[in-house]
Amino acid sequence: MHLPISPPWSPARAAGHGHASEAVRLLATLAFGRLDPPRAEIRCDTGNAHSRPVAERCGFELEGALRRDPLGVDRAPRDTAVYARLAWDSESKSGMTALALCAGFPLTL
Repeated sequence: MHLPISPPWSPARAAGHGHASEAVRLLATLAFGRLDPPRAEIRCDTGNAHSRPVAERCGFELEGALRRDPLGVDRAPRDTAVYARLAWDSESKSGMTALALCAGFPLTL
């Protein structure tokens, strides 16, 4: 199973407060804890200065770029950065219980 995770869009006034990173961490935690995918991916425009650091802060590793990929809503070709986190990466399993409980979600490991 391939599991895409998309950093949430947020208005400029919300940038820099860690909301997108928190949302991605929660999604990844729930995904690896409940769905057990072998990998989760984040894909974003290589020029996206906000989503790329979110992926990196959340333990996703840059695997490469898809050149001239029609990622955007307008389907215009652009370069897409591909980040992934694997199920056996230590960050995918560590701290899941604490994160899920803090977010108010029950999690059975």
